[in-house]
Amino acid sequence: MKKKPNPRDELSALETKCGQTLGDPESKEIIALLRSEGILDDEAWQEALAMYEATLCYLREPDTEDASEDSCHDWIINLDADPCNANWIKIVGAWRKIGHKLPDWVSMWLWTLGYERKEEFWRRVALATRSHAKDDV
Repeated sequence: MKKKPNPRDELSALETKCGQTLGDPESKEIIALLRSEGILDDEAWQEALAMYEATLCYLREPDTEDASEDSCHDWIINLDADPCNANWIKIVGAWRKIGHKLPDWVSMWLWTLGYERKEEFWRRVALATRSHAKDDV
């Protein structure tokens, strides 16, 4: 039987490939933990790796402006400048499912991976991540 790669090593390999770190070691640790605990199956893990890589690519890009001035000199807020701002409802949704707050990146990924999953998934996530909880929701 082929041994599965270490999740932390897989995430670190993506950082090397992209030339960028997440800057949020706790999100990296939590997503790797969920893979190690078997909460994320092979399919979910591949999705998580793709999201991690997309996040690294986003972070590598130059800062996008949070606001800009239009031709009428009105300020327009760019809600999509930061994916965590644009997806705050998903982040809070994940917190509510698990009953406590986690870092934004991992919360956003978990919502994407699990919003259609049964309560058993969220219960397992809640138990596995309790030691990383920021506050209860």
